[in-house]
Amino acid sequence: MPKERGIRRIITEMTLRIPYCVSDFRKIATGNFAYVDKTPYIEKLEDEVEYALFLRPRRFGKSMLLSMLEYYYDYKYDSDFNSIFGKTWIGANPTSLKNSFAVLKLDFSGVNVESKTLLHAQFSSAVESKLGKFVKVNGLESSFSGFEYKGEPSEFTNAFLERFESITEFDKPIYLLIDEYDHYANALLGQDTNHFKAVMGASGFIRAFYEVLKKHTTNGAIEKIFITGIAPITMDSLTSGFNISDDLTRSAMFHDMAGFTHDEVNCIIGKTLPWLKSQQQSLHNQMAMLYNGYRFSCDALNMLFNSGMALYYLKECRRQRVPPKELLDKNVISDYSKIKALASIDLGEQEESSAQQIEEAKINRLSVMKAIAVGESQPADLTVVFELKKFDENYFLTLLFYTGYLTLSVEDGKEVLIIPNAVFKNIYLNYFSEMVLNPVARLQNASSENALAMLANDGNTDLFVQSISHILSTMDFRTFIDFDEASLARVAHQIAYGYTGFSSSIERHIADGYIDHTLLPGKVPVKHYALIEYKYVIVKNLSLKSLESAWNDAFGKLSRYGNDVDFKELNRAGTLKKWIIIFSSHRCLVNQEVNINNPDTKMKLIENVSLPKIIAEMKSLQFLK
Repeated sequence: MPKERGIRRIITEMTLRIPYCVSDFRKIATGNFAYVDKTPYIEKLEDEVEYALFLRPRRFGKSMLLSMLEYYYDYKYDSDFNSIFGKTWIGANPTSLKNSFAVLKLDFSGVNVESKTLLHAQFSSAVESKLGKFVKVNGLESSFSGFEYKGEPSEFTNAFLERFESITEFDKPIYLLIDEYDHYANALLGQDTNHFKAVMGASGFIRAFYEVLKKHTTNGAIEKIFITGIAPITMDSLTSGFNISDDLTRSAMFHDMAGFTHDEVNCIIGKTLPWLKSQQQSLHNQMAMLYNGYRFSCDALNMLFNSGMALYYLKECRRQRVPPKELLDKNVISDYSKIKALASIDLGEQEESSAQQIEEAKINRLSVMKAIAVGESQPADLTVVFELKKFDENYFLTLLFYTGYLTLSVEDGKEVLIIPNAVFKNIYLNYFSEMVLNPVARLQNASSENALAMLANDGNTDLFVQSISHILSTMDFRTFIDFDEASLARVAHQIAYGYTGFSSSIERHIADGYIDHTLLPGKVPVKHYALIEYKYVIVKNLSLKSLESAWNDAFGKLSRYGNDVDFKELNRAGTLKKWIIIFSSHRCLVNQEVNINNPDTKMKLIENVSLPKIIAEMKSLQFLK
């Protein structure tokens, strides 16, 4: 054992580190980190744009991109150029503008909207602190002696830039970098749209700030601008105040400027986990299923991995020597709530619409969410310019695209929007269940506790199925018009969620597909765990034949999934049970534990179930209408 630990220590020392959560380009370039060389884009940017807007979802490497530009263009790092860029493409092919600017970097990631009264103060403070730092690091204290940051951000920024322009002995123009330009605005949009319009509109202080920046691009102080963020809605609100930027977000030329391609991921795996060489392809395939699939232009050659999530996965592989059980980086777990916020945005339609129309619009969004959750692609009629008085289905889908919940694909020659990968499929399913079941969701009462205890201790699902039936019976019959097994699994998950004996998961990914519902070991050990395949047969198609067809499909899936390596220990211990549960409307017709290793197993209806009687009952309740 000591010898093995020694070998592992030597291997670790010989390999490159994983730059997880490191966004300082110099630290990565001069440290023992693996790095994907994005420096060829520096030359492309110089050739194509002066003022650029580049949007990508969270954890896509935007801050690293800005850091790269800062070190390349800031004159203060001229003497460090070889140490920072010597091993990169741009190091061998420098442009004429390298190290020729004074870089002013603004970062609005720390500005929050928890209190509306604090937004103005926090925004002002963020700008003031960066301007003050700019003065200090460029040795301009004497030129700015007595300068006061008073009034609106636009006012003191304008005064600052006018004074900067008057400094004759300082001949470096400003390259302005803005990180997370819309961080506060996106949060505000989901919380208080009236306040959003107030600060972003024609008389808003943020719009006035950007008007000042635009003004000083023509006055000579600011020569280049590069802005990053997530969504365009904030910039659209600033259109007349700041309409000079080129949006590179959907450009095929700059598509791969952030995020990782297949080849780049393989390169990082090879440099950081060389002892997994024999497993590299399978590791890459699993990562692709989880984190790949992003396309922001259908003309782009590559699909992209979310770089932050990919690095998280590799960091955990390196640390634990096995793939992580938690597939989602804790730093983006907070994004779960954003999908619900987007679905409930109210952009002030009440000014021109009735309460009923507003409610119908929100119901339509819920319908879109449900279609997405069950895998239906959506038309990619992306909104070009957002208007605050309008928030239709296209607006909603467009925001889901920019925030990374949907991505571009092509079906039958047409652009469509689809879920990019397994991680975001799980996000949809979890949050759709929360939205569609509210306010009945998460009924953690004595009845559900007893049902789960019976399943955990006795391996009996009777009370569990009764709990599902009870929830479904409270729903309006129209709910079942487009109900399906995905909806059914969401209901079951809401009942099981939070029970200490189980870790409940829906659409769990394994090598051969997705399992509808898994109840695996939780915080407290129990006697029995479960894999469950659900089926839902709409009443108008209900017959013995349709039930048997659904059952056969479920049995085939359980037969493939149930012996997966993930369940090896539980199967060996004999504690993992497999069930097929079939519903029609609110009635459970099949609740059957199955032996997946016995191909002769047959479907069994719940005792005393009479199909003709049930069908007649449903007709009388108008379920077939």
